[in-house]
Amino acid sequence: MNTEVNSGGGRAQKVLDRMKNEKIAGDIVAKAKWYLDQQTAFYKDIVTSDASQSVFLQGWLNRSKDMQEVISGAKSLSLYGAEEGVQTWTAKALLP
Repeated sequence: MNTEVNSGGGRAQKVLDRMKNEKIAGDIVAKAKWYLDQQTAFYKDIVTSDASQSVFLQGWLNRSKDMQEVISGAKSLSLYGAEEGVQTWTAKALLP
């Protein structure tokens, strides 16, 4: 969803198709990490192609880093914000 919203329609499906074609193996966490690596590389390619976009790069990289930390279980994700009493989840709780 992050890729689709932030990188334009269809990009997420292209990456998923590439994952299938390249036969990326592993459990869902390993595949999610691979996917985020592709997303991070895409952000860097944007800046390589258009230096004016470099103003956004650190925010994009921070987003990818945060998502990697959630997937690895190092960081919790709040579904509704940080309000008191709101339940948070790690990726391991959300993934089968």
